[in-house]
Amino acid sequence: MAPIAVSTSPQLQASVPLKKLAPMAEPAFKFDAMEDALAAFARGEFIVVMDDEDRENEGDLIAAASTITTEKMAWFIKHTSGYICISLPSERLEELDIQMMVPNNTEKHKTAYTVTVDYKIGTTTGISAHDRALTARKLVDPQVVPGDFSRPGHMVPLRARPGGVLTRKGHTEAAIDMCNLTNLPAGGLLCELVNDDEQGTMARRDDCRAFADRWGLKMISVEMIAKWRREHGPKNMQFRRLGSSGLRVPVFSLGGWLTFGGTVKGDPLEHPGINMIDLAEGYAQGDSEREIGRVIEELGIRRSDLILTSKIFFGLGRKGPNDRGLSRKHIIEGVNETLERLRTDYVDIVFAHRPDPTVPMEEVVRAFNHVIETGKAFYWGTSEWSARQVEEAHHVASKLNLIAPISEQVQYQYVISSLDEHLYSPGVSAACTVNASNPSTSEYLFDKYNYGTTIWSALASGLLTGKYNDGIPKGSRFDTNPEFFKNTVESLSKEDGQKKIEKVKELTAFAEKELGCSVSNLALAWAASHPHASTVILGATKPEQVIDNLKALEIIKKITPEVREKINKILDNDPTPEPNLRPFGTMVVKNSDVKLEYDPKDMQFRRLGTAGLRVPVFSLGGWLTFGGTVKGDPVKEVVKLAFENGTLINMIDLAESYSKGESEREVGRVIEELGIRRSDLIISSKIFFGQATRKGPNDKGLSRKHVIEGMKEILERLRVDYVDIIFAHRPDPTVPMEEVVRAFNHLIDTGKAFYWGTSEWSARQVEEAYHVAAKLNLIAPIAEQVQYNCFHRQRFESEYQYLYEKYGYGTTIWSPLASGILTGKYNNGIPEGSRFATNADFFKTRIEGLSKEEGLKTLDKASTVILGASNPEQLLENLKALETLKKFTPEVREKINKILDNTPAPEPNLRPL
Repeated sequence: MAPIAVSTSPQLQASVPLKKLAPMAEPAFKFDAMEDALAAFARGEFIVVMDDEDRENEGDLIAAASTITTEKMAWFIKHTSGYICISLPSERLEELDIQMMVPNNTEKHKTAYTVTVDYKIGTTTGISAHDRALTARKLVDPQVVPGDFSRPGHMVPLRARPGGVLTRKGHTEAAIDMCNLTNLPAGGLLCELVNDDEQGTMARRDDCRAFADRWGLKMISVEMIAKWRREHGPKNMQFRRLGSSGLRVPVFSLGGWLTFGGTVKGDPLEHPGINMIDLAEGYAQGDSEREIGRVIEELGIRRSDLILTSKIFFGLGRKGPNDRGLSRKHIIEGVNETLERLRTDYVDIVFAHRPDPTVPMEEVVRAFNHVIETGKAFYWGTSEWSARQVEEAHHVASKLNLIAPISEQVQYQYVISSLDEHLYSPGVSAACTVNASNPSTSEYLFDKYNYGTTIWSALASGLLTGKYNDGIPKGSRFDTNPEFFKNTVESLSKEDGQKKIEKVKELTAFAEKELGCSVSNLALAWAASHPHASTVILGATKPEQVIDNLKALEIIKKITPEVREKINKILDNDPTPEPNLRPFGTMVVKNSDVKLEYDPKDMQFRRLGTAGLRVPVFSLGGWLTFGGTVKGDPVKEVVKLAFENGTLINMIDLAESYSKGESEREVGRVIEELGIRRSDLIISSKIFFGQATRKGPNDKGLSRKHVIEGMKEILERLRVDYVDIIFAHRPDPTVPMEEVVRAFNHLIDTGKAFYWGTSEWSARQVEEAYHVAAKLNLIAPIAEQVQYNCFHRQRFESEYQYLYEKYGYGTTIWSPLASGILTGKYNNGIPEGSRFATNADFFKTRIEGLSKEEGLKTLDKASTVILGASNPEQLLENLKALETLKKFTPEVREKINKILDNTPAPEPNLRPL
């Protein structure tokens, strides 16, 4: 057919009205499909990746470092700015000892540049395409070592942020994500595209599209990679209620034991659906909490989007007597320090990391409730407690109308679970309530309290991944933490250990054949499929491990009763059902029962009555010592000597009235000037006498008004937020005992004191305080500050016997040297400069009675003896008594009693109130 001609006749043109034609529409811009880009990248091709227009609005050429050749590198250099970078994970940079370029990154987008490098072997200047390609390939070669690279060089490594484009939408993270998504070694080459013009301008979106089309490259965006990861990565995260609480937790959560601050440094991960991070005060000496706090702040993650948990017990490895355990002092101080490290106001759950049999359960329950009531946690739980101990905590909480724990953090996995499971069934310990093979055998806590569980070590420190089947791989946690895992590693070489490895091999074959998954995914799914498992904590140390672990989400539904039965046959380790719990009563733990380890140096420490607080046998008194006969720097010298000396006297006893408040001001000043950490000290003070210069009707006594106002002034003088113990300095018969007990409980409830006690109260009055506290479910006093020396024995040795036996009442002893009489310094009169000489009016009665006084040592009921030393020399002399203490046998005491001839008469029993 002949082509149709178009007439250009003027007539025709004139007869047809001309229409204004619309301008030709430009073809709509379009990215390539993500699937096509992944396929091209996996083949070793370059791809073009655009970032957001409101960010850099530029395109980078990206390729996998493992696939780069000299020819590709030459083409790469020719068509880009030539500043070739390689994105690497932070752990790889640590392996190669490649440091950051600058300590303080002020670049606008925080691109994490490191020191430049060249590969030493087979290169010349390092700048050629050959040399740069070889350096790139070697940076992702696991066989190379730090010494194989020279610094500086011509290749620019960048540290990719863990979590990839889900945590930072940059080309650095995009390059690593593309490697991970295509199962290539984690190392991506990247460089900015520039236009081929005289100015060498940056290539923007349309320029990049034209370049990609010209060379047949795929073009995608950073946001497309993020969307792909969200949609095709681990998804459908399940959430479960934690026990009977209203809190919903993900089936899998992140653990911070070795992950953050330990074997892994830098930024933690953000993964779809995982919004829970489990930590502890002792993980990596507190660095785990510091790392998480830093990252949450830097990423701007909303606090309410996270579930943060931490655990209290082990402290930070400090050796003070109250630096670990579950005393009220350590729980509250430990939580405060945890929150400081996390840079947050609260955690969602705080766990008691271990049980503490040396602390009364009531003190533990009340302390965790205080943490909740003051807004520092929403819930509390237990970790590695026996079912018996959990039951007791619930019993105490119910009796006192307090909040009970909601969950146990328990070790649970199927190969070595038999090491722990026999400990947790009802009547024994916590691990067996989550029963390895048969969940129905140990249901007591679940049935009665609907107790929740957060499961740790589901992969048995990596044993269940199969990585240790043929030895200890380099870089594994058994390799990098040899001392911690010494016993575990040694056990693997023994017959029992080899049997476990054989079971792992059997389970590996079963997982691959029956379920089409890895043995690690099977182990995680098996733990998570337990009907009472709330969340399983992942202890991954690399981003890839977490991504792989989360594949277990798809396996959980495949763990049917039939599958579990097949696994049970391989394991052959069904735990034995435990008997039901017996009813329990109240047990007073004596000083001899204390088993917690701490470093006493030369000092002995004792529990203060039944409380969890440990006090030194000798403590510092501030009656005349601070602000009285001693002023200024001698105070600092005495405190410094007491605290820093090998004897470690870490307790100071004061009162609102000592030297009209000057004692407290001096101690507050010295603590601040010496920089002593508050939690290392035990500070006690006393309320009753007020300030001698004030004569108001409520300026002394134990009215609620004076107790609360007096406490406020004490803290101001001491420059601290709380004291450890506040004593009622004398009884006040004009104030109802209920008012007194409630007022001192108010001080404890508001965080101004941890404990309260009495001073110079009769046994009858202490008994009444206990009676009122029990009736009102309030906290009773824990100790009496009593005068006790060779001349004053009746109250301590006789009257208080009832209190020791019934309540385990503690004592802090004052005036053990009878104001210096028992030093012998007054044998021949009143020496000039002594306290009797400088305070003659106060000691008038004592001086007149010297000729009538006679002949000190403490009974084992004494918790601490307060030293009234007024200079460093006296303190050192007093402390020699530590060596004498052990020599006080019953025979020696009997000889002293014969000299004294003043053994107190037995007191009659108290009548019921």
